Amino acid sequence: MYERIATAIVCVAALFGAIPPASAGVLVAPTRLIFEGNERNGEFILVNKGDTTERYRISLVNRRMNEAGRIVEAPEALPDEKFAEGMIRFSPRTVVLPPDEPQTIRILVRRPDDLGPGEYRSHLMLKQIPDAPPAALERDPSSARGISIQINPIYGITVPIIVRNGRLSAEGALSELSVHQGERPTLGVRLHREGTRSLYGDFEVTWEAPGEPDRIVGMARGVALYTPNTSRPFEVPLEFPDGAIPAAGRLRVEYRDAEPGASSLIAEAAIGLPSH
Repeated sequence: MYERIATAIVCVAALFGAIPPASAGVLVAPTRLIFEGNERNGEFILVNKGDTTERYRISLVNRRMNEAGRIVEAPEALPDEKFAEGMIRFSPRTVVLPPDEPQTIRILVRRPDDLGPGEYRSHLMLKQIPDAPPAALERDPSSARGISIQINPIYGITVPIIVRNGRLSAEGALSELSVHQGERPTLGVRLHREGTRSLYGDFEVTWEAPGEPDRIVGMARGVALYTPNTSRPFEVPLEFPDGAIPAAGRLRVEYRDAEPGASSLIAEAAIGLPSH
């Protein structure tokens, strides 16, 4: 019998602003950095909420949003993609995080003089450095047959860094609303984007019914639609008083801007609830 050491890498994309990205007890704030105009300096704060000291290696990577709204690797830029990695400097490149001690990652952006208008994006990756390398294969004297697998996870976090150049704008719309009961009720919706920059906002779903006070039954914070994508699906979890979808009324969903200093309505739509 041989012992095989398998290593798993878990990457968390920072799409949801309500809860800071966390991996193995490490929190990162803010969940994204945006550089506009002449802004050049920014920082991320790391805090180890675990009980043991952790080490992380820091690098820049490129990611894209796929049609399902998930963040995936982007080894090469597509014709309509703009990455920011060539403009970004950061330090330090490795960190040691004792429990409950913050660490600052400083970010510097240097825009080329000939940089064209648009939104450029890359991601800062923090990858956990294991305490020891995977062990070599060893014979287990207790058995002569079979395979055992030991998982030593290596955790990673990715957070977007966005550089905007020029006067950019975006508009949004909602379509394809659908209500699903399942194990937990959800509202399915498709978010659409037009314009020259990404969307980043909060969903809020309100139940409206005759003779009943309006009730907020669903929320989702920090939902992004990155360039160059023009649409993505999303499901908002719903909470009704008795756990089941009501037989009357309608659901009104709003998507509001969650950019720093903004709270304007980007898009809204409604769907009626069928009588049972």
